Amino acid sequence: MRPKTMWILFAAVLTAGVAAGSALRIIFPGHPVWELLLSFNIGSSFGDAFRRFALFGTCWLILFAVLGVTLLAAPVAICLLFAYGVTVGASLGALYSAGFLMGFGKAVCFVMPYAGIMAILLFVAAREAVRSSMRLDGLVRGREVASEPFRMYCLRFTVLELAVLLLAVLHGFWIGVILPAAARLLTPE
Repeated sequence: MRPKTMWILFAAVLTAGVAAGSALRIIFPGHPVWELLLSFNIGSSFGDAFRRFALFGTCWLILFAVLGVTLLAAPVAICLLFAYGVTVGASLGALYSAGFLMGFGKAVCFVMPYAGIMAILLFVAAREAVRSSMRLDGLVRGREVASEPFRMYCLRFTVLELAVLLLAVLHGFWIGVILPAAARLLTPE
């Protein structure tokens, strides 16, 4: 699969997941599964927001990293991107159902920037998993495959993990420092 086609496929699957998650969250607002899937549970402090986002992002990266050493990476990566889209969509659906215009503002401030960057990181993780799986498939079938050291595969996921941790720091700073300071400035005394 050509790289551009792969990115378009990943984006389409993620978008379908977001739409499904939003619709399901709005149609079934009280369902207990949303407590498990709600990915961007906004904490009230820097540490809480950092911990939740870092744990969330790390779990997704671990899934993709393990997937890359199997022969099932392509179909499962598509399913994982759809599942990530459902979690983002559930978060957006919860905010929209709280009040459309206020919900839209909260979604733009709290969910969209981090969900978008995280989606790009997961696209890269999915691409690496699929590439590794394709190399493994070639080796199993006895084809000539340009080998790549496993260390490079691990290094790529280490860099992705560092990016997730940096994003978690930014998310924690936004939730725990910037927004409370802005709220204090905008609240009349």
